[in-house]
Amino acid sequence: MNYERPWGWKISSEKSDMGAQAFNITGLDDAGSPAGVRSDCARVVIGSADAENRTPRLKNQTPTLSHNMYFVGALGIGLEADKRIAAAEHLQNDFHEGGLEPQLGASFENLSKGDHSETPKQARHRKRWNAAIKAVGPRCQNDVIMTVNFNTHAGSLDFLLEGLDRLAKHYEKK
Repeated sequence: MNYERPWGWKISSEKSDMGAQAFNITGLDDAGSPAGVRSDCARVVIGSADAENRTPRLKNQTPTLSHNMYFVGALGIGLEADKRIAAAEHLQNDFHEGGLEPQLGASFENLSKGDHSETPKQARHRKRWNAAIKAVGPRCQNDVIMTVNFNTHAGSLDFLLEGLDRLAKHYEKK
């Protein structure tokens, strides 16, 4: 089974490679985007392509550590927990849409000034992510960054919760 997109990239049901890990397409999600399983067993969906550089985005559909903490009640209960997980999801979105995830590779181009491969959309999300991290403050930012964006355990649950509360207040102002 092949899936074609208007901008020309194809994904077959055998194996595809986007980035460092191969994945198998197993079907379509509710929105009609190809969905499958990555080689590390994470469920993924291929999202829309960035219109400026035509790079399809692979979105992880596996619950993150912050989602698992929410489900077991570690982020609190009721509206307080809902605000914290919403803030974490907003930060995750800015992180991924801003292209801030670690990438392996090298470019041998001679760039005279700045990173010319960054799109305006990526720049906007990167600025939002930086502003949000600044709002969290230096005491809590490491726990928030590592838990929300890299799915590692926080050094202190108190600092994580305090950071998520500050993050929620930051996003409420917008």
